[in-house]
This record gives sequence, structure tokens and C-alpha cells, in this order.
Amino acid sequence: MAAPVSAVEEHPPFDCSACAARKEGERPDDDGRCAACRGSLIRRSSQWAWVPAAVIAAGYLWLLFVWGLLESTAMVFFLALGAGIAFVAYKIARRIAFDLLVTRGNRARNH
Repeated sequence: MAAPVSAVEEHPPFDCSACAARKEGERPDDDGRCAACRGSLIRRSSQWAWVPAAVIAAGYLWLLFVWGLLESTAMVFFLALGAGIAFVAYKIARRIAFDLLVTRGNRARNH
């Protein structure tokens, strides 16, 4: 039988590995960060991820223009494919940027 909805899962207090603040009532992530510090990293990595996604989208549009596919009857398909490629590039770049920011933060803390 499932626990009642009103039952709140208690997490022991912890010190955030990034801001060193004492946090109660929330669970740390795998690296010991609080939700606010992890959210900050996600926002920063999302901002950096737009750069490679925009470059890839611009390159794809340039290729469509050079090959003359913008006048094609399947232009909607090619544009949808380009949007999908740019979205995947954004997701990959965001993950790489997140890992780089985490690594940079850990390296600065260890020295």
C-alpha cells in the first residue's frame, strides 16, 4: 500500500558542497549541492548552450540555401529536420557545459 499523500519524506540536514549553507528539508544532488546551486548551474549551462546550437542551425540553413533546397517542395521537412538537429545540439551542448562548470567548480575547490 502506498504512503498517504500528506506524508512528507524527511531528508536529513546537509551542508551544500557549493555554497556551504546548511539545508534542511531537501535532498542534495549526487555531488552534494542544494537545489538553488544546481539550478544556478543549469541556468548558466543553458545560456552557453545556445551558442553552438545557433551555429549549427545557421550552418544547416546555409547548406539548404547553397544546395537550393529552400525552393524544394519538401522544404517543411528540411526545416523540421534542421529544428530537430538544432534542438539535439542544444541538449548536448547544455550537458557538456554543465559538466564543464561542475568540473571547474570542483577543481577550484580542491586547490
